[in-house]
Amino acid sequence: MSKLSKTNSLQAAAAVGLLILLTLGCGGIADKLNEAANSVAQNEGANSSPSKPNAASPADSNAEKVRVYESEESIAAFVTKLTEAVGSDNPNVLKINIYDSHASAQVQDPAKPDNIDSYTFRSGKLSEPTPVKIYGSGKLSDNVFPLKEVNLAGIPALTKEMKEKLAEVEGGKMVGYTVERGLPFSKDIRITPLSDSTRKSVSAQADKNAKLTKFEVN
Repeated sequence: MSKLSKTNSLQAAAAVGLLILLTLGCGGIADKLNEAANSVAQNEGANSSPSKPNAASPADSNAEKVRVYESEESIAAFVTKLTEAVGSDNPNVLKINIYDSHASAQVQDPAKPDNIDSYTFRSGKLSEPTPVKIYGSGKLSDNVFPLKEVNLAGIPALTKEMKEKLAEVEGGKMVGYTVERGLPFSKDIRITPLSDSTRKSVSAQADKNAKLTKFEVN
């Protein structure tokens, strides 16, 4: 019982006792006070079950469990908002990151091809573009790839496969994905699953169609 409920009970008992004194005079006061105290105690006992924290509604619980890399709807919304912001339905992309709570993309500005801007998608909203500094002596055109070349819609299915394999690894869990060309060794677009585990190192790779091509535990 909380301190507040105890104080209220004593106040209630005192109020009942005072009422009896005013209305009954001296005769049988002790008996009446005992009856009043017992009545308060019984009512208090009936209502003294431990309070329980408000349980989260099923909708809230489901919302907490939805991760961007597991949700076709979230990934579709990310792509839609990104293409609308860039002004192209198939912009060139340098890199994409997809995690549980957010996704981001480094995109070539169609109007200024030398510029790369970063966008972050979180809670259904896309951020304003942030300039990205480009380092290295390679050509930007060799590093970017058309957004439609990669099957982002296939990532939730890839995540399911990854989680099934990680279930056999102690402490295995998904972290997210990176999507980019495999330079300097290959120009192929690669989806790289990022994971963590308690004791082992997991190395995984998927092609641009979101098909798992490698899963090794060392």
